[in-house]
Amino acid sequence: MESAHFTTNPDPHHHANTFKLGSIGARFIAALVDVIILAAVNGSLTMFAVPGEDLQSQGAISGLGLLMNLLYFMLMESSSYQATVGKMVVNLKVVDEQGQRLKTAQAAKRALGRTLSGIILGIGFLVALFNNENRTLHDMLAKTRVITDEKAPVDDL
Repeated sequence: MESAHFTTNPDPHHHANTFKLGSIGARFIAALVDVIILAAVNGSLTMFAVPGEDLQSQGAISGLGLLMNLLYFMLMESSSYQATVGKMVVNLKVVDEQGQRLKTAQAAKRALGRTLSGIILGIGFLVALFNNENRTLHDMLAKTRVITDEKAPVDDL
């Protein structure tokens, strides 16, 4: 199966570039790795929950877990890595529509959009199956692409 690509639109500050888009398989594996990492971190938070504790305390712990998830995606994808640990494992990174590193605000929008993608029964993730750029709802909302990291080539998954 031929790999999908996207080409940036040139503007006064950037030349047009073509990037190989991350495959659905690679994105799935990356998501699985990230889920395992976040489950371990969030699971450790439950050590602070006392059985029979009031709902307000349990809600605070859940809220802290959500905040940690948002920060994980936002900070990792706007960092110089441009990727979460899961994406690094399969040599993917996240870029804006010009193929550049995300600004923190754009990464925050993408992280919030990811939460929305999950809240609506995962439909936001399934959107990637029905477009030629493998873009999820949160990619569309934040105007991002997931590409193969050219510095670390990997076979198609």
